[in-house]
Amino acid sequence: MKKIVLTTLILCLLAPLAKAQTMKFPATLMFTSECCGVPSDSSVLKMIRHFKKQYKIKTISWYHIGPLGKEGEYNMAFPLTELKAAQKRIFIKKLQKLTLFAGGPGHLTLSTDYILDKSSLSGRSKIEKQKL
Repeated sequence: MKKIVLTTLILCLLAPLAKAQTMKFPATLMFTSECCGVPSDSSVLKMIRHFKKQYKIKTISWYHIGPLGKEGEYNMAFPLTELKAAQKRIFIKKLQKLTLFAGGPGHLTLSTDYILDKSSLSGRSKIEKQKL
């Protein structure tokens, strides 16, 4: 009986730690490279500034996840907790349009409902919260 109680107690204590290893994001921009670096994030930041002004939002936050590769690849993961449901849909559509017209080296890809497994990141990768 003591073993069952002890096992249950240990599992209850470890369950939150397992959840802390993953993060879910409604929208994630992936900056990737083929040979010569990643695209600039200036168009993304410009779109965020315009979106904030248009919808009177104080801040939009994201997580900078990287470096993920040899040429500076990284992700911008948006939790979008500051936005209402309709604003989230509009914001994601605007991000999709940015991926179609991304210029410069590398590629810009949008992933929706992205789940980040922290244990899969390399030792040099960092997850840093950013705000605009």
